Amino acid sequence: MALNIFDAAAKFFRGLHLFKSGVLLDQNESPVMLAGRRSLDRLAERYGGDIAFHGSRDYIPLLEPRQMTWYHPPSGKRFPDGAPAIGADTGYDIPTFMALFSGRRRCAYMADTDGTVKYTVGDPVTPEGQDLNSLVGYVHVLERKHFETFTLDVPDGWPEPLSITRPPELRAHVPVRPLAVVKVTLDDFPHPITFE
Repeated sequence: MALNIFDAAAKFFRGLHLFKSGVLLDQNESPVMLAGRRSLDRLAERYGGDIAFHGSRDYIPLLEPRQMTWYHPPSGKRFPDGAPAIGADTGYDIPTFMALFSGRRRCAYMADTDGTVKYTVGDPVTPEGQDLNSLVGYVHVLERKHFETFTLDVPDGWPEPLSITRPPELRAHVPVRPLAVVKVTLDDFPHPITFE
């Protein structure tokens, strides 16, 4: 049975109260399901530094560390990027972008020296990546305490020098259960995207 928005909010706030009190959530309890950018705005305003965000094209009730890679288009090779981990961000724009495009289309994001992020999307890699208007993804809201900040170099074997310093990243090396999962569409991503 689907929760209405008031039941979902009450369940989410109970979960946050429990984790702030040091009490673990029931491991069988599923995360609160919400939708849209307004839900992300409200969560970020209310819980700030206590939460982090992870984007995926699928709803995942328990996130587990996976091997991240960098793709090098000229060679067609992927290069492992650090130890297997769950990547997250303190903001939700990049996770929203990744939720919509990762695994469906070639995509990348890069921060400029002034802090603005450029988002680039290439050709579809799956049939579902063809129709931009039907894309749906999920931003997982996670307890920040599970994540450490890492500053990594380029992956071993990467064939080109990196022209900028990589910004610090949040990574967890243990499974993490979301407190909430927010369903997003392209309407929830307000930033310009360059399509190549």
